[in-house]
Amino acid sequence: MATSTVTSKGQITIPKAIRERLGLKEGSVLEFVVDETGKVFVRPRAADGTDRVFGALREFAPSEPVSVDEMKALVRARAARKARGKTS
Repeated sequence: MATSTVTSKGQITIPKAIRERLGLKEGSVLEFVVDETGKVFVRPRAADGTDRVFGALREFAPSEPVSVDEMKALVRARAARKARGKTS
């Protein structure tokens, strides 16, 4: 098992075997994810930038959760408006 020590500045050195396995180079960006059980996952961000679109539509999401039935009703209403020639 590879280990690393956190410095006083919160920095670590990623062991060479891990860098090689993940294909990390100077300038690589890592993402840290903590799941609901407290496990931490570290993964490199996609080199092609596709990960940047994650959450791009967040501003259009409702502020409160909606049920599946509510979503279906909204989709049906939107489809009906579109069928009548009204796109909004």
